[in-house]
Amino acid sequence: MTSSASPIHLAIAEVSKIGELLNYQTINLQHLIGLSKNAKDYQEWILAHKIVDLAIEKGKAIAVENLKKLKRGMRGDGKAKLRKRLH
Repeated sequence: MTSSASPIHLAIAEVSKIGELLNYQTINLQHLIGLSKNAKDYQEWILAHKIVDLAIEKGKAIAVENLKKLKRGMRGDGKAKLRKRLH
């Protein structure tokens, strides 16, 4: 899968019980820019429910990361080993 780099996306990773990456996808969130607060809240609500439904279907837990709180060098940008540890 190829995708252009976008800071406005949601990354979804499915991992095995031992932490091996099984599946990875990104969802572009550009379409949320410029929407009214109500429209954005509704779109985010739909997306959240799709993610929960996917987790239930696959029998997986959901973990959330806020990478903005990490210093840029600690996010794993360009460092495969660090990215693997963080995931």
